[in-house]
Amino acid sequence: KSIYLRLFNYLQHIYFNKCIISKDGILKTKNILKDFKEELDKYNPKEVIAFATYAVRIAGNKSEFLEETKNIFDIKILSDEEEAMYSAYGALLDTDISEGLVFDIGGGSLEICGVSGGKIKHYNSYPLGTLNYGEFFKNGVLVDEEGMRKKIKKHINPASTSDKIVGVGGSVRALVKIIGKRRVSKNQLNEILSKIKHLKPDDISNKYDLSSKRSETVVSAGIVISEIMDLFECKELIISEYGIREGIIYNHLNMGI
Repeated sequence: KSIYLRLFNYLQHIYFNKCIISKDGILKTKNILKDFKEELDKYNPKEVIAFATYAVRIAGNKSEFLEETKNIFDIKILSDEEEAMYSAYGALLDTDISEGLVFDIGGGSLEICGVSGGKIKHYNSYPLGTLNYGEFFKNGVLVDEEGMRKKIKKHINPASTSDKIVGVGGSVRALVKIIGKRRVSKNQLNEILSKIKHLKPDDISNKYDLSSKRSETVVSAGIVISEIMDLFECKELIISEYGIREGIIYNHLNMGI
């Protein structure tokens, strides 16, 4: 079950690069967590794994956030390395890739992992999630693709190339509904982007049967993926149905993490 809170949008910048989660953001999070708790209590699970990622990790008041939510769930804040690794583990469970790259794009951050011999060798985390590109859109429609791509290039400096790349995340999976398959070439991805990048989110939602919230981020995700494939010279995108949740469960069951 998913609820679109988008906690990243509740981050308030206070000075320089410091930010905090607003009171409203904490309150809305608590209400959503209470709903999840009520739902879970019906099943009486032996164990619940609760975790937070980028938005909470970078917040200056994350201690307050954990204090406010501790009576609902015992939440662990994942490091950028853990977020990247668990997402990659989930993707590896769902694909046959042994050499290449795995990326996970969320609302706030983008993680990229290198895979060799079926094992994760290195990772990087970037502030390039789908909610970071508001200045390049007007009324939900892309108006400055070149500026968006320049921002991505500014952060990512590849040390190697890869033929294949595996994508993780809800906005990435949304592309499957538009494309109609889970494996696409770079040219096919760009063809799809040319059809949707100047559409309004409502038009995308209606045409491709996407939720209204997901249709707001699918173009951003597509541009990010396209640029990553350019930078790393990738020829094929594989979209994983699994991600960080499956990766965490897998590691917890097999390694006790």
